[in-house]
Amino acid sequence: MNYFRAILPYGGAFSDDAVLPRKRNEYDADARIHFSMDEWPEEAFETAGIYAVSEAIRSTLESIGATGVSFAPCLVTKSSQFLEIFPELTSPLPVYFWMVVCGRSGTDDFGLDSLNKLTISERIATVFRNLDIQDLDLVPL
Repeated sequence: MNYFRAILPYGGAFSDDAVLPRKRNEYDADARIHFSMDEWPEEAFETAGIYAVSEAIRSTLESIGATGVSFAPCLVTKSSQFLEIFPELTSPLPVYFWMVVCGRSGTDDFGLDSLNKLTISERIATVFRNLDIQDLDLVPL
């Protein structure tokens, strides 16, 4: 199976009340992941090694039995800059989940390489391509 380094779009800053996990690749019950978005978010995004995906992506990944990943709640809100620049966008943001990457690179569908960069299998790359995530870069390994 082929693998790729996946570079997801930047997701915006963490809110002031965010509590980051002690380790990026492990679920941490004490963590409170809260992204403050300056613009409408993509279906999947990343900030400082923390990944978030939409409900649609989470459901798809769970339905195909993706390995090396689990999901936990996270909060995604509009920043004051978002509200100032896009006052006409009054609808709520979609629901997102913290995508905890815990697999082995080159073995599982999701993993982190020796540089702690996200790696994904070819079948996950196909899922991401089909969802047309803007600014997604896939680099073959």
